[in-house]
Amino acid sequence: MIKSVKRAYHRLCLHCSVDQEGKSVLSEKFILKVRPAFKAVPVVSVVQSKLSS
Repeated sequence: MIKSVKRAYHRLCLHCSVDQEGKSVLSEKFILKVRPAFKAVPVVSVVQSKLSS
């Protein structure tokens, strides 16, 4: 869940982490795109990524 985003960001490269069968697994890198909105919550979109095995 994304609770807050800095308005200055345009693109961020991130990983997601998940616990699968007792092991921590990182996803492939993905880009978080933030489109600023004047006096409103920024619009955030994420490119779909698969978990690496």
